[in-house]
Amino acid sequence: MKNKKAVIFRLFLLLTLMILLNGCDEESGLDDTADATDKTPPEIALLGANPFELSTGNTFTDPGATATDDVDGDISANIMVGGDTVDITTPGTYALTYDVSDAAGNAASQVTRTVVVSDGTADTAPPVITLLGANPFELSTGNTFTDPGATATDDVDGDISANIMVGGDTVDITTPGTYALTYDVSDAAGNAASQVTRTVVVSDGTADTTPPVITLLGDNPIEIDIASGAAFTDPGATATDNVDGDISASIVVGGDTVDTTTLGTYVVTYDVSDAAGNAASQVTRNVVVIDGDDAKIPTSFSWTAPTENSDGSNLTDLSLYRLYYGPDTSSLQMIYEFSAGGSSLNFSSIPQPEYENLVNLISQNTTHFYAITAVNGLDIESDFSNIVEF
Repeated sequence: MKNKKAVIFRLFLLLTLMILLNGCDEESGLDDTADATDKTPPEIALLGANPFELSTGNTFTDPGATATDDVDGDISANIMVGGDTVDITTPGTYALTYDVSDAAGNAASQVTRTVVVSDGTADTAPPVITLLGANPFELSTGNTFTDPGATATDDVDGDISANIMVGGDTVDITTPGTYALTYDVSDAAGNAASQVTRTVVVSDGTADTTPPVITLLGDNPIEIDIASGAAFTDPGATATDNVDGDISASIVVGGDTVDTTTLGTYVVTYDVSDAAGNAASQVTRNVVVIDGDDAKIPTSFSWTAPTENSDGSNLTDLSLYRLYYGPDTSSLQMIYEFSAGGSSLNFSSIPQPEYENLVNLISQNTTHFYAITAVNGLDIESDFSNIVEF
């Protein structure tokens, strides 16, 4: 009887153990299935500002972040914070990193918070961009263009070259032409650097030796009445090149600074070069500040051509004309010689210093008389033509 009870008890223990082991296998099988099907990484969301700005001496407390997973739910407690150690005694830019993985081992995309420690004054200074490599950058069709890039530095953030945004034209190495690449960047405080441009010139393999051409806009000369008090506004100029096209924006304006409060003639110069270094012929504009109440320079002057020499003989072998000016008919003086031909003179064609001399004479007088004489090849000069008052 006792042996029978012992056998029954042993069978009961064996059955119980088998049930427990089977349950463990089933539970383990469920976990394996779950691990095998969970491929979605969790997501990290920053709390608080990014970038996070504070002044030296203040206390930095990380606002933290949250992390959620489609299977594990809220796993924010598992987030690992790394990166820089924020030194609140040293101005600068620090980067904190946030990482987490779910139970299946799926890693979230790393999230970064920028912490900017300033010296207490507002960061208003923009970063500075410096191009690397040649500018302009020249290459022939069929070659490969690799942008040499640029660097960017900021007084607070330091080296922010990695943040530079390159835009502008797409360089087509199969098509000759001029392309412009633009470089932009902003610091953590939002200050934008001055945009920098690189010119890329794709040629067909032949040397560009043709200079650009400058064309003035507006009048030349320009007269400004000193009594008007008006400022001088340059009408500008255009420049075109056979390879680079419109390069008006590259024109360099120089010469005199026009002072509209001082009588005189000012010469403004215009220069430009194309991407190949060919310089255009310099173009000049005369700006004349006159006393409009007393002085008067005609735009042009016409006359009846003299037919007799001063000795009364017929005028032959005409060589040149001479322009005379004076405050009255008895004090005319010669101020300019020019080639004979025609019977009119455009005063804008009078060169320096003769033109400036005329302006200075006119500014001293209240009446103005002009006349022309003719000179033959033997330097015999005629009498005055008709004398004209302006």
